Amino acid sequence: MRVFEFVVALLLIGAGLTLLSRRIGAPYPALVALAGAALALIPTTPTLVLDPQLALTLFVAPVLLDAAFDTSQRDLRENWRAVASLAIGAVAGVLVIVATDVLEHIRIDDPVGAVPVHCINGIWGTLSLGLFATGEFNCSDKITAVTENGIKGLFYGGGMQVLEAQAIGSAVITITTFVAAMIMFSIINAMGLLRISKEHEQYGLDLHEHGISAYPEYALLGGARPAGMVGDTASH
Repeated sequence: MRVFEFVVALLLIGAGLTLLSRRIGAPYPALVALAGAALALIPTTPTLVLDPQLALTLFVAPVLLDAAFDTSQRDLRENWRAVASLAIGAVAGVLVIVATDVLEHIRIDDPVGAVPVHCINGIWGTLSLGLFATGEFNCSDKITAVTENGIKGLFYGGGMQVLEAQAIGSAVITITTFVAAMIMFSIINAMGLLRISKEHEQYGLDLHEHGISAYPEYALLGGARPAGMVGDTASH
């Protein structure tokens, strides 16, 4: 019961600090830091090892609760640009992981992650302008080369116009690049220059082409070394 009682005490302390921060106008994280320092100085404070997930739940939940109570709709509107930036980054972080897993599942080799980063997240970055454009900047016009009014995305009252334009642009660029790349690589493949030999692939492309390895971690992970490094690392 010692751990349970200590956890309950921490929850009560967190709730009390939340109320205190709202009453005196002090930042909640600062009060938590001061309370933690005070507890550490008390000789009778029990030494307990808490699971990191449990500790995160204990101390993050009151912060979120305090933020929810203290953040009005006006504050949210004033800080909407920062929220939008976090949303764009959060979606991009998820997309790059999902796209990498999908490519691996369908067995498409992309060791440097070019498609998830430059293609998928590039498209998302283009589309995000159609969602989060604030109207601060203008865009080029067909005749005057500049518009009088700034462009606004869907979430800033600009409607679907910018989002549709960004989607069409992304589709045109993606299709054009794909067709041009397929033609070019088909010609290179027909000339027998697209892939190296199996022996050179197993030896290590960087070692074969440049004489050195581009991945120093192979020195630590012996099982992942290309064939060209086996004898080299063994001599060391």
